[in-house]
Amino acid sequence: MGEFTLRQLEYFVAVLDHGSLTKAASESSISQAAASMAIAQLEKSLGLDLLIRTRAKRVEPTPAGVELGVRARRILREAAELQGGSPRLA
Repeated sequence: MGEFTLRQLEYFVAVLDHGSLTKAASESSISQAAASMAIAQLEKSLGLDLLIRTRAKRVEPTPAGVELGVRARRILREAAELQGGSPRLA
C-alpha cells in the first residue's frame, strides 16, 4: 500500500457527499482537475478503484469506495479531535 494524505481523504469524502467531482471541487475551493488528480492518486496508492464515473458526470462509490468512505470519515473525525486537543490525550 502506498502513501495517502488526509487531504485526499477529505476530497474523497466530499465527492461521496456531493456525488460529483465538480461539486466536491467547488465546495472544497479547488479546481475540478485538482480534485480528480487527488482521487486518482488515492486510488493508485491504495491499488483500488473507488469510484464509478457515470455518463451524467456523476460518480458512485464502488464497494471498496463505500468501505473507504466509512473509514475515511472516522479517520478525519479522529484527526480533527487530535487537532482540537482532545481531553483523552491530556
